[in-house]
Amino acid sequence: MINHQGLLLHCIDTASAGGATPPPPRPPRRVRPPK
Repeated sequence: MINHQGLLLHCIDTASAGGATPPPPRPPRRVRPPK
């Protein structure tokens, strides 16, 4: 939750600063290793 909020705040700050670059893709919450 803390990381998620941090990412949201970071994205908002970047957008407010005028960053035209799209935010990096967020990794899935749970990654299952291939069998």
